[in-house]
Amino acid sequence: MVEAKKIRVKEIEDVIKKEIVEIKSIDKEDILDQSNIALDLEFDSLDFIELIMYIEKDLSISINDNDFSGEETVKELSQKIYDSYYEKT
Repeated sequence: MVEAKKIRVKEIEDVIKKEIVEIKSIDKEDILDQSNIALDLEFDSLDFIELIMYIEKDLSISINDNDFSGEETVKELSQKIYDSYYEKT
């Protein structure tokens, strides 16, 4: 688990990539910051919900599913999570 007060966007990206590897069995090297989660990584809505659940667990946060579309890139999702949950800490 990552400590909330000291987290950086890069650490969030690493968590997202780790979970994508687990969910889709994709090599980590094939997941780019610019990879679109739905289009490039072929996530459907259930995969995306699973991803959000794992991110919540890893980062000890609660994410409102409605805040994210699943159409984000890895970098966009990381930045949105940072802006929503860590920028104010």
